[in-house]
Amino acid sequence: MDKHERITRAVLSAIGDMYPPIPDDPNNKDIRAIPLFGNLDSLGMISLIIGVEEALKKEFNREITILGKASSLGTNSFVTSGSLIDYIGTIV
Repeated sequence: MDKHERITRAVLSAIGDMYPPIPDDPNNKDIRAIPLFGNLDSLGMISLIIGVEEALKKEFNREITILGKASSLGTNSFVTSGSLIDYIGTIV
């Protein structure tokens, strides 16, 4: 499994805890369109970030902080599941 698939699996795992069941096929285009920012309140976003970081730790066996660099990029990294997956791909 390549890095992108591993990131996708980790992000979908965290999102799956907050949304109804979603497809688990990393090549499914619909999974990249799940709305995040604006769809979750501030507590929901914090829970999502923590969940993604925990899932990434399990997947890559190391701590990965996603908020530090993202804050300098604005909210674009958290608009959809796809933008979050792409952003994480730049830091992993």
